[in-house]
This record gives sequence, structure tokens and C-alpha cells, in this order.
Amino acid sequence: MNPDSIESKRVRSSSGPGVLGVHTKTFSQFLSIKCFEILRRLRARQELEPRGSFTFSELTREFASAEMDAADFIDAAYGLVDDLLKGETNPSQ
Repeated sequence: MNPDSIESKRVRSSSGPGVLGVHTKTFSQFLSIKCFEILRRLRARQELEPRGSFTFSELTREFASAEMDAADFIDAAYGLVDDLLKGETNPSQ
């Protein structure tokens, strides 16, 4: 994740004047949600790609299904991002 991206800076500055650092709860929640969104999209893409073409309704339905399948990930993502920001991540986990 790029802490200097426009989206990242918007999130970090949403709490008041100035841009907050990357070691804040706001930024860690932002990273967790971004990771969850990436996982959800990858899961939907994995299901739809073999078909070749699909409708918008099928895409929406697959996103909803992928979100339910990955729901437990969001809690793990919060913990992972907290560990990353603290520098305590074990790559084997």
C-alpha cells in the first residue's frame, strides 16, 4: 500500500488539519478495508473468469457471495495491519 497515494492522504487528513502518520488507528482501518476489498474482488474474479463473459447482475451477486465468504478476513486484517504497523509481523503466519 502506498501511504503517499491521494486516497491514503485523504484518509489520513480526514481527522482534522494536517496529514496523520501511518501509525494511526484510522490508517490501519483504511488498510484493512482496502485489503478486504482486494480479497473480495479477487474471489469474485476467480469465480467469474472461467466463464469468459458475465452480466452486471452476476458480478454483483458474486461480489456479495465473496463478501460473505471473506467476512472472517476483516478481523484478521485488522490484526495483521496492526502488527505490520508495529513491525511485529511474522511472515510465516
